[in-house]
Amino acid sequence: MKKVLLIDGNNILHRAYHGLPLLKTSDGRYTNAVFGFLKMLHKMESDEKADYIAICFDKGKNTFRHRKFADYKAQRKPADPELAEQFPLIREVLGLNGYLCLESDEYEADDILGTLAKKAASEGMDAVIFSGDKDLLQVLGDHITVVSGKKQLTDFMVNTEDTFREKYGIAPIRLIDLKGLMGDTSDNIPGVRGVGEKTALKYLTAYESLENFYDHIDDLPKNKTREKLEEDRDNAFLSKELATICTEVPLDITWNDMIPREKDYDKLMSLYRDLEFKGMLKELEEEKPKDLFSDNLFDLAVQERPFDISVENTTEFLKSADKVSVLLDGDNVYFATEDRQCISLNLNHHLDEIQTILSDSGISKYCADLKGIYHFCLRNGLEINHIADALEILAYLDDSDLSSYQPGQLSFRYLKHDTYLFDDERVYAETALIFDLCDMLRSRLTEKGCLDLYLDVELPLVRVLADMEYQGIRVECSALNEMSESLGKQIDKVADRIYEYAGEKFNLNSTQQMATILFEKLDLPKGKKTKRGYSTNTEVLEGLKDIHPIAGEILNYRMLSKLKSTYTDAIGKLISPETGHIHTKFLQTVTTTGRLSSADPNLQNIPVRVEEGRKIRKAFFASDDEHILLAADYSQIELRLLAHFSADPVLIDSFVTQEDIHRRTAGEIFGVPLEDVTSDMRRAAKTVNFGIIYGMSSYSLGNDLGVTRKTAQDYIDHYFARYPNVKNYLDQTILDAREKGYAVTLMGRRRFLPDISSKNFNLRSFAERTAMNTPLQGSAADIIKLAMVKLFDALNEKQLKSKLILQVHDELIIDCLKSELDEVKALLKDIMEHCVSLRVPLTVDMKAGENWYHMEKF
Repeated sequence: MKKVLLIDGNNILHRAYHGLPLLKTSDGRYTNAVFGFLKMLHKMESDEKADYIAICFDKGKNTFRHRKFADYKAQRKPADPELAEQFPLIREVLGLNGYLCLESDEYEADDILGTLAKKAASEGMDAVIFSGDKDLLQVLGDHITVVSGKKQLTDFMVNTEDTFREKYGIAPIRLIDLKGLMGDTSDNIPGVRGVGEKTALKYLTAYESLENFYDHIDDLPKNKTREKLEEDRDNAFLSKELATICTEVPLDITWNDMIPREKDYDKLMSLYRDLEFKGMLKELEEEKPKDLFSDNLFDLAVQERPFDISVENTTEFLKSADKVSVLLDGDNVYFATEDRQCISLNLNHHLDEIQTILSDSGISKYCADLKGIYHFCLRNGLEINHIADALEILAYLDDSDLSSYQPGQLSFRYLKHDTYLFDDERVYAETALIFDLCDMLRSRLTEKGCLDLYLDVELPLVRVLADMEYQGIRVECSALNEMSESLGKQIDKVADRIYEYAGEKFNLNSTQQMATILFEKLDLPKGKKTKRGYSTNTEVLEGLKDIHPIAGEILNYRMLSKLKSTYTDAIGKLISPETGHIHTKFLQTVTTTGRLSSADPNLQNIPVRVEEGRKIRKAFFASDDEHILLAADYSQIELRLLAHFSADPVLIDSFVTQEDIHRRTAGEIFGVPLEDVTSDMRRAAKTVNFGIIYGMSSYSLGNDLGVTRKTAQDYIDHYFARYPNVKNYLDQTILDAREKGYAVTLMGRRRFLPDISSKNFNLRSFAERTAMNTPLQGSAADIIKLAMVKLFDALNEKQLKSKLILQVHDELIIDCLKSELDEVKALLKDIMEHCVSLRVPLTVDMKAGENWYHMEKF
C-alpha cells in the first residue's frame, strides 16, 4: 500500500526552535529551528518510508477564516525575530533537498494537509500527518494517523482514531463540536463563556454533535450555565465553523509531484557549509553519487587549489618554503607551504630534518597547537624560530565560546570545509588550510581592534606557558601523605558527629539518604525539589546551619572530603618520577573571560579561604636549597580597574592616597567617620565593593551579609550615591553591550553576549552582570598576562636563572635563586606595577618563603 507523509511546516519549525538552544553561525545567523526541523524530518522519513511527501506552510493572514471572524488569531504575538528569519531559510533548504512545499493565500496549512490526507485515504493509501497541532486530530480515520512530538525532538507519538476515542470518548470529527463549545484561546476562537473541556465533553458524550445538543438544550436545568449557552449560541456555531478543517482545498498537483526529487547536491553542500551543519554535510558527502564528486582531491571552498603530498625529502621541500604551516599529529610533524606542497616527518626518525625546518629563521612558521610544538622542542633540545601565527590563539580571540580549536573544526567553521571527509589525507588537508585560517582570523581580529592583544600578549604568552609547564614546581609527596592522613582522621570525627545528630548511620555520600535524614527524620525545612527529591546542596545546607548543627557538620564533611580526594590524595599521583615536580597545564583557550585556567592538577581552585585548604600549599617547595619561592599578588586590581574605567573622583582618590578602600567605602555607605568604622562595617563594605563588580543583586548581597533584602538594597543605594560615576559607568556598559552585542576589555578583548537583549529575564540579567564584569575581570586577565610576557623576557634578557613557574588568579610565583632575590624582586615589582598605565596606581603585595604556605611579606 502506498503511503503519503504530510508535514506541518509551521508547527514543526516552531517545535524545533523552542526545543533547541539558540544556535547561530559564526556570522550571526540563527539556525536552530532549521537544524531541528531537518533532524525531525529525516527521522520521520526513516520511520515511515513514504512514497509521497509534501510540506505545508501557512502563507497569508487573510484566509477565509479571517474574513468570517476578524479577530481570528488576532491575539498571537509576532514570531521571535530569531525564528522569523529562519522561515525563508527552511524553504530554501527543503527545496534543495527535493521536497514539494505547498502554501495558499486563501487556506491554512491545516486545510492543505487535511485535503491531501482525505484524498489519499479515499484512494486506498495511508496518510501520515506530522504535526503537534491538535486541530488536525479531527481528520483521524482508518487510513489517517497524526504523529506528534514528545519531549525529545526525534521521539514521536502516533495518534489514531482509537487513541483519540480512548482519551476523549468521542469520534475525532467531533473535535470541531468540542471547539465550538469550549473555544480555543490559541486561535482566539471564542466558544461559549465559562464552558471548559470537561463540561463540553459531557454534553457531546450525551448528544454527539453541537447541532443535536442545541436541539435538546431545553433538557438542561435553568441556571447560569444554560443562560450562557443560549446567549452564546451564535458564537458556538461560528467557533465550530472556524475550527473545521477544509478538506476540499483546490490543489493543482498530482501524487507524482510529491515524489521527492533528486537533491541539488552542489548547492545544498554549499548551503550546509555556510550554515555550519557539519554532521549533515558529512552525511550528504557520503550520500552523494560518486560520479558527481570532483576529481580534485582537495576542492577548497575559499581557494580552489590542490595540495601535493608527493614531496619526499626535506631539501626538495625547503626549495619552495619561505612560509610553512606546522601541525603535530601522533609521531609525525606535518609541514605545508603556501602552494600546498606537503611533507610528513617522523619524530623518531627525522629529528634532524625537523630541526632544520623549525630553526630556520628565514622561514615563517604558522602553527596549530603552538604550545605543543614548544614542548616538543623543549623535550628534544630543539629550537623554533620566527613564529608567525598560532592558529588556536587567533580563533580563541575571535570567539572564546568555541568548544574546540582543532584545525579540522576551525576549517569547517570558517572555511566551510570538512577535512574529515578525506580520511587518510585529513592531516595534510588540515595542515594546508592553516594559512587560509590564519589569514582570515588575522583580518577578523584587525576589524575587532584586538590584533595588538594577540601580537603583544596572547601569542608571546604561549612560549611563557610552555616554559612554566616544562619547569613545574617541586612537591613533597610525604607532606601530602601526612595531610591526607590528618584529613582522614578529621573526616571520621565529623562523620561520627553527623551520625550522632542523625541518630543512625547512613551513606554520607548519598544525597537521597541524607535528604531522608534531614527532611523526614529531623523534619528540617525543605529546600527546592529536584527530580531525585529535595535538594541537599550547599545553598540549602547554609540555610539550615542556624536551625540544626547537623547542616554545618555536613558542609564540613564535604569540604574536608573534597580536599582529601581532589588534592592531597590526587596531587601526589601527578608528581613526575623524573623531576619530582608537578607540571600543571595552563589552559589559554578555555575561559570566556580571558583568564588562564589550569589542569592536572587545577591549582586555581585550591580553596585557600579555609585553613585546611591553605595547608595544601605546604607541600609546594622551591626547586632546591639554593632557591626560594617569590610571590607577587596584585592588590584589589579589579576595584582599581573600576576606578579607572568609571573615573569616579572619590574612588580614584582612595587609591591615589593609599587609603583602605574597604574602610573608606564603609564610612561612605554607613555615614560614619573612618575612625568609627568597625570591623563588621568594613567586612560588609568589602562584600559590597566586590558585589558591585559582579552585578550582585540585593537578594544575593543580603544572603551573603545575613541582612534583609531591603538593608542590602540600602547599602547598594548608599554606595552609588557616594560613587555616582560608578553607577553611570555600569549603566553605560550595559547599554553599550546591548547596542554592540559584546563587552570589551582594556586591551580590546571582546566577550560576546547573545542574551543581552533576551526576553528571558534570567538570561538577560546574567548577560547584564557579565557585561559589567567583563571589562574588569577581563582587563585584569590582560594585565597579568602582559606582565608574565614582560617578566619572562626580562629574566631571559638579563640571563637570570630564576624562573616564573606559577600563575594563580592575580598572583605570579617565581622559583628564585637566592643570590638573585633582590634583583628579581625589584624586577617583578616594577614590571607588574608599570606594565600598563591607569588613572590609579597598580600595587602588588610581595612575599617569599621555602614553600608556598610559609611565606613572609617583604
